[in-house]
Amino acid sequence: MISSVAAAILAIASTPVDIEISANKKWQDSNITVSAGEVLTVRHKSGQWRGSKNDALHGPEGPKSDVYDGQDGYPLPGRTENALVARIGNGPVFFVGANVRHVTSVSGKLMFVINDDLDGRHGQGLSDNEGSVTMEVKVK
Repeated sequence: MISSVAAAILAIASTPVDIEISANKKWQDSNITVSAGEVLTVRHKSGQWRGSKNDALHGPEGPKSDVYDGQDGYPLPGRTENALVARIGNGPVFFVGANVRHVTSVSGKLMFVINDDLDGRHGQGLSDNEGSVTMEVKVK
């Protein structure tokens, strides 16, 4: 049987939290710490962004047209450019997009970023990005 204190802690831990992620900033700390084995659920709540002033606004799943995969120097090469990605601590980067359920393999702080040229190796990097997305994050 779970004590009332333990039940309250579990209820707080699984309460959804809204996190805003900007398109023009590098890795952004969600202020959420997760432990290996926990289930992380992230879903798009609101907002749009773009990886260039010339691109159409889109959600965290990435553009609907002119879709490209991230290159070397992107957080997650080979996955949709300008989509939302995450990592836990110094663990591997994983695709989030508009919605993901992810069983964590490492412990640490949950971080988010747009899958774009973070250091400007292939162009303007994050300096020409605009907008932000708000994601609902739940950890169980």
